[in-house]
Amino acid sequence: AKPNLAHLSIPRIADAGWNVSVVTQNIDDLHERAGSSSVIHLHGSLMDVKCFGCHRPAELSPDQLAVPPAGQMIEPPRCTRCNGRLRPGVVWFRENLPEGAWRSAARLVEACDLLISVGTSGVVMPAAGIPDMALAAGATVIHVNLEDVGMDGADEIMLIGPAGVVLPALLQAAGIAAFSPPDDST
Repeated sequence: AKPNLAHLSIPRIADAGWNVSVVTQNIDDLHERAGSSSVIHLHGSLMDVKCFGCHRPAELSPDQLAVPPAGQMIEPPRCTRCNGRLRPGVVWFRENLPEGAWRSAARLVEACDLLISVGTSGVVMPAAGIPDMALAAGATVIHVNLEDVGMDGADEIMLIGPAGVVLPALLQAAGIAAFSPPDDST
């Protein structure tokens, strides 16, 4: 996967002088590859590794990253601290969010002037409560989604459409130079 126009639009806002942070439930690194530097992954990241046993972050050696031949079963890599099996550093079903990530996200949201909520179903808690946290702290919330998320307040704006279309248009309306994708036809 490659960053889309929505991902690429976010660092443009920061380039225009705004203080921008990204709080995402996505576990990929598309925001970072698009150029965003302050990204909080509420559900962890596939780029990280942690131990099943001691739950500490771990690093894989190059030989542990080798792909086995098709059909060959291999044992998962082991933690150098406790010998537990290593796993992706993401939140799995019924696991808690990383506490540090949630605290950092809550601090940012409670201090923001504007929250742009992009492409969320608005049902996965506690992240679904982030727009309400921002509103309670006095921020304006812009929802960008394919369907109406059911706004309640005067400080909410609903922009319906694909994020890759809506965010570049929002930048243009704000007088911020939007990202132009390279012409792949040559």
